[in-house]
Amino acid sequence: MTSRLLWFSMVVMGTLLSGCASVSTMGLARTLNQGAVQGWVAPEGGGVVALTGASTSSGATGVGYPLLEGGIRVGVTDHFELGARLGLSGVGLEGKIGFLRSPTMDTGINLSLNPGVTYVGFGAGTAFIGTLTFHLPVLIGIDFGGHELVLGPRFIDQLVFAGVSGAGSAGINIIYAGGSVGFAIKAGSSLRILPEVSIGVPVVTTGTVGTSSATAVGAGGLIFQAGVAFLFGTSDAYERPEALTPPPPPPPAPANAPLPPEPAPTMPPPSAP
Repeated sequence: MTSRLLWFSMVVMGTLLSGCASVSTMGLARTLNQGAVQGWVAPEGGGVVALTGASTSSGATGVGYPLLEGGIRVGVTDHFELGARLGLSGVGLEGKIGFLRSPTMDTGINLSLNPGVTYVGFGAGTAFIGTLTFHLPVLIGIDFGGHELVLGPRFIDQLVFAGVSGAGSAGINIIYAGGSVGFAIKAGSSLRILPEVSIGVPVVTTGTVGTSSATAVGAGGLIFQAGVAFLFGTSDAYERPEALTPPPPPPPAPANAPLPPEPAPTMPPPSAP
């Protein structure tokens, strides 16, 4: 297999495999309360358009695929949480750093950074291909009535590596720009339903085959995903009960309560003769 043919094959396989790596958020921009624990599961579907060159005029291949993933998140502080995910998209770790957090979810804006990394790989006989994906979303949450509209512009850096015994190896680095839009519906104190759509557009692809290298603009796979996440766990994971319920007013004084005694009159001091 020539280097050019191997490079082409790695681009096609890599872009098809890149579609299996999730580009979704499936979470709120608002960070969890300290000590809160949240689980989630999300059935999803998506697709990838694998471009073979700098433009679609050189040919393209599309493929659709199902996804099922879930995970767990823990509030370390009110402004920082850690999470892990597992599913058909592979295994991943993520963190969420809250820079802006509204007092309650009745109204307000939340702003956070949600970096993460996922890995997925496949092997068959003497061949292996895998991806290591770094995510850097900026999450903007608009709260009203306990619900949240979640906007997630992001950059994605995906490393695709493959090797075939006797044919050599190849590595591809694809940089995506994209985003997601979701709406977290508060269905109860411990349940939220979050439909979301996301997309990743390839910006630049660089690759190495043996000692040869190549760079292409627009190569890689255009990824799109859609699904619904079910978030459950600690009751009021995003708001504390005392913040939601105003303190009760003081009880009125009973009608027959005795009046406080009047102060005794004071006499002026006697004047000197």
